Amino acid sequence: ILNFYHNPTMTSYLCHDTKSDLGSTEFAIEFDDTNDANVIIEVGGENNLEFKSFKAHSLVLCERSIYFRIALSDKWARKEEDIYILKKPNVAPKVFEVILNESLEHLNGPDSIALLIASDELELQRLCIHAQTHITNTQNDWLSKNLILVLDIISKHEDFDILREHVLGIVCRDPHLIFGVRVPYKKILPKQLNEDIIKYFMKPGCELTTRILPSRLTIIDSHIIKSIHAGLISSWIDGNVHDNDCSNCKINYKFNLLVRGSRDGFDASTFHSLCDDKVGTVVIIKLKDSNKVVGGYNPCTWQRTFLGPLTLMRDYENIVNSFVFSFNVNDDLKNAVLSRVVVTSNAFYYSTLNGPCFGDGDLWMTGTFGSSRRMSYEHSIMDVSNFFANDYETRQISELELTAIQLRHEATGAEHLHIVRDDDNNVFGVGFSTPPMNSSGTPHILEHTTLCGSKKFPVRDPFFKMLNRSLANFMNAFTANDYTIYPFSTTHQLDYENLRDVYMDATFHPYLRELDFRQEGWRLEHQIPHDRTTPLQFKGVVYNEMKGQMSDAGYLYYSQVQQYMYPETTYGYNSGGEPKNITDLTYQELLNFHKSHYHPSNAKFYTYGNFPLENHLMAINNKIKDFKKLIPDKGIKIVKPFDKPQRMVFHGPVDPMNNPEKQTKMSVSFLTNDITDAVETFALRLFAYLLLDGHASPMYKALIDTNIGSDFSENTGYDSSTRISSLSIGLQGMKSQDVPLAEQTIKKVLEDIHRNGFDSKRIEAALHQTELGKKHKTSDFGLSLMHSISSGWFNNSNPIDILEINKNIEIIKERIKSEPFFQNLVEKYFLTNPHTLICIMEPDPHYTEKLSQEEEKRLSSKTSVLTEPEKNKIYEQSIELIKKQEAEEDLSVLPSLHVSDISREMKRIPLEHRNLEDCSIQWRTTTTNGITYFKMISKIEGLPDELRIYVPLFAQ
Repeated sequence: ILNFYHNPTMTSYLCHDTKSDLGSTEFAIEFDDTNDANVIIEVGGENNLEFKSFKAHSLVLCERSIYFRIALSDKWARKEEDIYILKKPNVAPKVFEVILNESLEHLNGPDSIALLIASDELELQRLCIHAQTHITNTQNDWLSKNLILVLDIISKHEDFDILREHVLGIVCRDPHLIFGVRVPYKKILPKQLNEDIIKYFMKPGCELTTRILPSRLTIIDSHIIKSIHAGLISSWIDGNVHDNDCSNCKINYKFNLLVRGSRDGFDASTFHSLCDDKVGTVVIIKLKDSNKVVGGYNPCTWQRTFLGPLTLMRDYENIVNSFVFSFNVNDDLKNAVLSRVVVTSNAFYYSTLNGPCFGDGDLWMTGTFGSSRRMSYEHSIMDVSNFFANDYETRQISELELTAIQLRHEATGAEHLHIVRDDDNNVFGVGFSTPPMNSSGTPHILEHTTLCGSKKFPVRDPFFKMLNRSLANFMNAFTANDYTIYPFSTTHQLDYENLRDVYMDATFHPYLRELDFRQEGWRLEHQIPHDRTTPLQFKGVVYNEMKGQMSDAGYLYYSQVQQYMYPETTYGYNSGGEPKNITDLTYQELLNFHKSHYHPSNAKFYTYGNFPLENHLMAINNKIKDFKKLIPDKGIKIVKPFDKPQRMVFHGPVDPMNNPEKQTKMSVSFLTNDITDAVETFALRLFAYLLLDGHASPMYKALIDTNIGSDFSENTGYDSSTRISSLSIGLQGMKSQDVPLAEQTIKKVLEDIHRNGFDSKRIEAALHQTELGKKHKTSDFGLSLMHSISSGWFNNSNPIDILEINKNIEIIKERIKSEPFFQNLVEKYFLTNPHTLICIMEPDPHYTEKLSQEEEKRLSSKTSVLTEPEKNKIYEQSIELIKKQEAEEDLSVLPSLHVSDISREMKRIPLEHRNLEDCSIQWRTTTTNGITYFKMISKIEGLPDELRIYVPLFAQ
């Protein structure tokens, strides 16, 4: 019998205050006079603090605080006659009484800080927040006089965010309170700008006095057009058809000069040598003795339509974006002529005898001579049919400082995306569409089994064996919902060629021996393989891996929700495999799946970096040229929408590390868009970021700050890994009875966004962060690009559309200006969507036991029907597998780098040194996707030594 005392007049952060971590409106303890308490908490006695003891119940303390759960464990707490003795000599009785039952209103500065430190130590998070709020609201004078003390405390406690921001704000407003001097760059900056820089970096987002003027730099270096013309061309590229008003036109692209006639010459060979293979080019021609400018935009490449065994992939969507144009550089641009392609098969003409040629004569150039007659485009762009050029320029339109080329293998239909970029870390990937037809884990087991040796490299696990023969910085393989991909990256060309050979041989020509299937997939084997008297068991690498996964509450919940969300589609199955289904997979089924899916007709090749395209084409063709074209099974990926919202309740394992009263998981999932719509996909990803990301997001505030749940559920967020995407909002660590409250709260937040939208500053920050995140170049930039496009690419999206970040951002910005954009998304997908799924997973303390019982029953069903010869075969195969695993292999068949293959010189990028008055400046020019990275090193002269340890608080 547990006796809980309730005193309605008591407010305690350990007991009965709804704001507290340990508090509850259901249970409370009366301290000091609790007769059946089993904990004595002794506080004070250290550093001249008064000593006092309090009585409490261990059950309630452990229920309400992780700290007490650990502190009262047998490994920590001292126990005397069944009474736990817990000592906190560094906590003053006065402070502990506040934690129990007193208001913070009468606390002075030092006591408030002491309370804050104690609440952090006892892991009372809500009291920690409340104490910080109290200090920032009532103790400003004391804080200003004791900044060093407070900064010292902040530097030792990561969770004091509210106080940290407040104190930095005080210093921001008056830096002299802590820093006695100004920074050295004061000499070269206006006074107000100098002060605003300090403000901005100490408190981002604060209002500045200095007026920020637009850049006076020439955005486009051209002898023919100006920035306003570049803005108009940008708008045409973005799809603007009729409006030639350039007052608000933005240059959304970099116009990289490839060739200039007056500088490089007008001959056709120069044009082709400098412009062939470049994706997305604008040709600008200035007519002789005229202010007339004509030109055209080619979203594809200037290239022959035949490249050996591969042909350029020119789909209608890309071709339809091409256009030709004309305008007078000195006249009103409202009179400019835009003419888009109408005969897409004749959009461009390639000839080594001609320069750029649009259409079947719409705009052709041969040397300085040009001609124009309307044939393949909408309108005529000139009144005359022939002209001479005074100058011309061809520019590449670039966002990520890369050139993307799409190709298709003629014989097999294999697709190849090659990204040319000035990056030494080259990437190769070969992937296959592998939609599961059941939950036997065929794609996952096949991924493992292909890596058990191939015809050219007959060694176990060649990937692992290549580690000490290679300079690769990444090697792996992944099985996703509906595709499997094998990528690697390296900076060394010979190493790249070696690994590419190993990867392609492993995927297209693997051994796939039955023993490999039994080792990696599943098998029956004696508990002790050499002892036939021991019982038979299920074994296998993937089988055991997925047993662990399906016992994990998070993975189980994510997997089950997806299967319920997409019934009767490939996503209704687990591509990784479920143990109860894995043991139904046969060796022959694995062979059949490889034959039909690991085929060039079902393959996508990804190459990235600065290695020549020709080498890739030759190597890929040599590996796949003998295959015959087939039509692969892509699986059923389009789900039939629900007629009405669905609710599913199922059970999962108990997490012993979490509160036993809060083990329920729940989520509300909404079917959203077809991911082939790149703009809509981008918009929903942005919406999910605004809705869910960070502690300031509306869902976090409504669901987690209010303690309905401890965290978002594993499936929360926007998921574009399926052909039809979904967005889920869910919680874990919640009470079962709070599920209706969570549902109501989610609906209420969505309705509020439908009425009011998001804060404009938050939207702007999210767009800016998205752009930076996509363009920020890291050492694995090529791999990041591959992962960002893979899901869409394997579901018929154009990967180049996904890479057009600026275009997508500008479209979203314009729609935000012209309509209640996010409110419309809420209306379309979240308030009136019948395909809504509410999934609830309740804890079952017997879940693991039931899994074991199911496995035993399944095992019995297989072993009970075995004949004696079959049992002998199982034993013999086990012994054979062990011998194979222990046998020495001839690793000389694997390619290897030698020391002589590695350059002794590392690549160096020049560093330019300049001086501006007393300030030294270093410039490093390299490819950064248009992002400027700025770092300032400032000497802090005159700063006392005892203050130096606080400088990191004001820096990154």
